[in-house]
Amino acid sequence: AIDSSIYVLKKNGTIVQFLSGAQTKFELYGAPSMSKEGDEKSSDQLLLSPVKIITNADMQNVYVADKGGRKIVVFSKTGEYQTQYVSDRFDDIRDMWIEDGTIYVLSGSAVYEIKQ
Repeated sequence: AIDSSIYVLKKNGTIVQFLSGAQTKFELYGAPSMSKEGDEKSSDQLLLSPVKIITNADMQNVYVADKGGRKIVVFSKTGEYQTQYVSDRFDDIRDMWIEDGTIYVLSGSAVYEIKQ
């Protein structure tokens, strides 16, 4: 995904950010935890099997499609967790697109809309 930076999504859920050809620090933080202690999840726990990342200069956030977690996770461009959209229907996420504030998710042969 590209805005003024380039965002690269690795298979382990890590997102690497490059600006002017140099890697910059980019860490995901603030995600809710499933543990009773309230600890934050690390990115490798939050994103189980990420397949797509989207952002551009006009978007305020970075969107990640996570096939393994059956969800779309939204982060700010500083890496702060914003929200996530989870559905059992997202069991075979193949692609996603964002247009006019709507997230379109291709899972299997069906397309789902998420109004933000």
